[in-house]
Amino acid sequence: MSAPPSATLFLFSGNVRKIREAAKLSDDTAVISFSEKQLMSFGATLRLMRSIHSDNIVFGAYSLNLQRYSGIISVLIFLSGKFHALFADESGKILRISPLKTLFIVIPSLLFEAAAGIAVAWFTIFRLFFRSK
Repeated sequence: MSAPPSATLFLFSGNVRKIREAAKLSDDTAVISFSEKQLMSFGATLRLMRSIHSDNIVFGAYSLNLQRYSGIISVLIFLSGKFHALFADESGKILRISPLKTLFIVIPSLLFEAAAGIAVAWFTIFRLFFRSK
């Protein structure tokens, strides 16, 4: 029976070798190709993360500046019980995912963003349909 890999790299885009070097990952790192479409299936993504037996999870992309789902990914990692995770890109940029930051900053930010979106939608509906003429 072989030992589990030391890390698992979820690859959105980019060059595996460059991301491994930037994040200082070993050659035994498991690589899973991953897409934004897969990410939208929260249950399946959560089950996949929980099934991984490696100590570290790395989300790799060509550029972290282009990555738009980092908040959702942070929450999914938190819910999966994996507490050693990070985002890495080819240029060497690393963002560590902290359970405390996820709990006290990311989750409230996502909730505020959702509430603001709902408020704007309701305000628009009210202005369009219930405004006196």
